[in-house]
Amino acid sequence: MTIYANITGWDRALSVNQIRNLHSLAKQQMERIVAVLTKQSTPTFKSAFDFLDEFGKALHEGSFPEFAAGFPGHVVVNDETSVDESNITVTSTTSKSGVSKVMFNSQMQCNSKQRSSHLAKKDIQSAKRAHGAFFFSPPPKSPGLTYKQQQRLDRATKIRASRTAAKRLAESECPISFEDVQKLLSDGYSWSSARSTMDELKLKTCDVQGPVEVRLLQAGESMPAVTSLLDMGKIDEDKRSIPYDVDESRVYVAYWKEFGCISHDQLIVMERIIAVKNTLRDVGSTLDWIEDVNWKEGSLTAIGGPFNDEHMLSKAERKGAVMSMPLCTKYLNTEATSGASLLVYRQDMWLNSTCMITAMMYMQRAYECVGIVNPAFYHSKSSADKIRLASAFRPFDSTKRRVIGVLNVAGLHWVAYYIDRDAHVCYTFDPLQGKVSKMTSAIREIIEPLLHMEVGLPFEAVKWCKQEDGSSCGVLCLAVLELLLAKKPWSAELGGLIPYLRLRYLNKSIALLHEASEERGVRL
Repeated sequence: MTIYANITGWDRALSVNQIRNLHSLAKQQMERIVAVLTKQSTPTFKSAFDFLDEFGKALHEGSFPEFAAGFPGHVVVNDETSVDESNITVTSTTSKSGVSKVMFNSQMQCNSKQRSSHLAKKDIQSAKRAHGAFFFSPPPKSPGLTYKQQQRLDRATKIRASRTAAKRLAESECPISFEDVQKLLSDGYSWSSARSTMDELKLKTCDVQGPVEVRLLQAGESMPAVTSLLDMGKIDEDKRSIPYDVDESRVYVAYWKEFGCISHDQLIVMERIIAVKNTLRDVGSTLDWIEDVNWKEGSLTAIGGPFNDEHMLSKAERKGAVMSMPLCTKYLNTEATSGASLLVYRQDMWLNSTCMITAMMYMQRAYECVGIVNPAFYHSKSSADKIRLASAFRPFDSTKRRVIGVLNVAGLHWVAYYIDRDAHVCYTFDPLQGKVSKMTSAIREIIEPLLHMEVGLPFEAVKWCKQEDGSSCGVLCLAVLELLLAKKPWSAELGGLIPYLRLRYLNKSIALLHEASEERGVRL
């Protein structure tokens, strides 16, 4: 509301209806002021409150003209000036913003002496109020944080709380319980997150005798507390002995006199605890191997690309990657990939299918227009299953101009193939330089029809190198496939860099694992 004239002393000239109208409008305006005032910062609130206090006193004491003289834009009417009711018009209007205005139009006859006296008085009051007591400080800067700052603060708070809880748990005298480990392993874990807790777990293996007894947990009977572990053979036997029941209110437990009771869910957790203990032991062996492994740096420099991209990595960096790698199961392009399975890259162990598939997935991302064939198709019985598995990673799309794959045709021996669709040729590689007739037959039967070629593929054997031990066939297959993709020749120095190649493909696989999804069906 905006009032264009002072109404002090005019109430004698206004009718009752006009006074009621003014009272209603004034009340509305004050309610709006109060609503806005309560939302102000403390300095602004105090200043505005002092101002309203002085404003109320001026109205009560009849000194509003002197109070308002310091504020320009207001018409101040002297109380002593006589006003005729016929000369006053009260008009209520609504502005564009919806705020009501009361305007007083008065045809006042003031002589020049009175006007001059009043203006002089107004100037004096303005000069006085220029040094008045009302000082409005600028609003303070908001003490709040931005969204990103708040996120960083929350993340730091969570990390600090986790470290505090871990320290408190380590310093506590009570041992780690079975339930503590169950909570720890409910989500993904790594060597760094699980090692200390698993070391503190003081559960010894209990040797039980005789057949297992299965009974129902009685009403009101609490879930049994697990204080020791069972042998893996007994765990499998107990899981088969406990019947499946759709009624969740009934819980079956296995019982031995030496051990006590254990439920089916607890058996699953116990099985996982034993598996995690074995995995952490494998991580320790991998870390020891990284510390001891050596190769000729001169040979690595001589061969150049594409294998020298990690020659600057220190052993500490490689060990850090292994300690933080996810050891649980994650999904790479819908393929279930266990981080623990990648630990066989160490020493002179034979590479499993998880290692081979993950390394080929790295090549698919590192090079253009590459499709990879799932090697699991070879051991399927029906042709429909073979086609379904071979097409699992969509290697036969028209955009995939180069198709790579490996096969384990003899049980513990990998062979590889590389199909160049533009050059219309298929390169085959056997690390032992033996016959590859089984692999070529599988390519003719399953893969060629999926490529939709008018003419059959010619095969060309790669004779670059020969395996000199009993376990490096997988590493050599991966190295040859990457050389073909990079269009680089074989170098004799690569034969002495097998440990480095194992470390390199392990590190590439770990990087992919960090980007993998927790759920099946999400593609990278």
